[in-house]
Amino acid sequence: MTANEKGPGAGGNQSEAEIPTTPSQEHEVNENIIAETQGAGESLAEWNARDRAEKSAWLAAHPEALAAKPEWATQVGVEWEFENRIVTITYEREFGHVLLSRWATWEHGAIRFTDGTTTPEVVVLLRDDPLTIAQMRELAGNLLAATPIVETALVTP
Repeated sequence: MTANEKGPGAGGNQSEAEIPTTPSQEHEVNENIIAETQGAGESLAEWNARDRAEKSAWLAAHPEALAAKPEWATQVGVEWEFENRIVTITYEREFGHVLLSRWATWEHGAIRFTDGTTTPEVVVLLRDDPLTIAQMRELAGNLLAATPIVETALVTP
């Protein structure tokens, strides 16, 4: 399965049962900070495109980040803090609104996983609105689809 494919119950065939997301307050604060730090004349879309390109270039220049990707992950991302020169690598796999993730830090070519493990953390991404029956079924299906991935990761060294 590729990074863009999703298995059964993984939200690959979205319907009206899809659980829409709403930006969090933290996301809105981050968007405002980004807008304030943009260069003169650079739109948010331009800043986002430049940021994505820089992160893709960094990953291409640091194959050790991709080589450390746990088997369960389908996506590798980069986050950084310019002031502290910290590079965080994110390893993720999505099942609809169920996110499997593990973070690591990169330092001088070495990858160090958070808590020393590659086992994914499981997060349910929801908004505060009440769920419909269809949304509850979709979420349950996504959790069931993610469960064997987490179980396998727990027993794989």
